[in-house]
Amino acid sequence: MIESNEKLIAKIQLEYLEGTSIEIAKDLTEWDIGLLYFTNKCLWFINSEKERFQIDFADIIDIESVKDRTSKRRTKFTEVLKADYVMNIDFKTIIEDKPAIHTVKVSAEKGILRTLKNQLQVRLEKTPKVKKGTHKLDKNELMRRFAVLEQLQIEDRDMLKYFLGLDDRELVNIMLERNRILQTLT
Repeated sequence: MIESNEKLIAKIQLEYLEGTSIEIAKDLTEWDIGLLYFTNKCLWFINSEKERFQIDFADIIDIESVKDRTSKRRTKFTEVLKADYVMNIDFKTIIEDKPAIHTVKVSAEKGILRTLKNQLQVRLEKTPKVKKGTHKLDKNELMRRFAVLEQLQIEDRDMLKYFLGLDDRELVNIMLERNRILQTLT
């Protein structure tokens, strides 16, 4: 499923449905439980029947806000997953040799969907650009997040850069600062 040059960033169990925007809006399709594999190149969805499809980041058109789930349709796992919130992802696809726009509606716990949305926005570079060498986050917040990622044993530099929103030079500076702080404590 995942190509050799792809790196898995996250795996999320959720409920989802896929179809045209009209089908999704009118709640005409059935929810299915499945897995979402978030890689450095695309999103992979695998349903309960082991059917899968992928959405390349280049094909994503829009990511809607996280909202309360209003659909009356549910699976037997809705309560277990706390799938009380939804988010739509619109993407370009080809159907019967014609370009089309499809939507996948994902449902999960609110915090999971917000994190997914934020990470997709970072990946798609839809967030406002910041000047080189400056961050939206102050240094203390970057250090706190770096420490959390370290506690989760995330050591891959590409993943650290991705989750912290840093380039190589900035990541090295954060690592050096962390080491300096640790030396002063010992």
